[in-house]
Amino acid sequence: MQPTSESHLPPAQTLQAAREKLLLVFRQNFENASQSRDSNATSRFFKLFPAIGWEAEGLEVYATFVVDLVRARAPASSKSGPDFYTRLHVLNIWVSQHRHRFIILPL
Repeated sequence: MQPTSESHLPPAQTLQAAREKLLLVFRQNFENASQSRDSNATSRFFKLFPAIGWEAEGLEVYATFVVDLVRARAPASSKSGPDFYTRLHVLNIWVSQHRHRFIILPL
């Protein structure tokens, strides 16, 4: 494939530019879905990151989402904020419910 007047970049650069644009779109849509707590849309967009070769970036936004969930579900009754064990318990419940989304690598 040769550069054309419509696509002046070589194929590899054209594909990379398209991947970068999709990354921005996926990230924005993922963040919108996670802020509105739309679990179906959040899952759908999370699954799209690896399809275009952005696995690490997808895990990054997903990790931020999980941290936000833990913060949001922490009890507000504590004066100094939720304790470590409460947050750990909430995180454990969440991971148990979503473990099918994670790839566990041996140490």
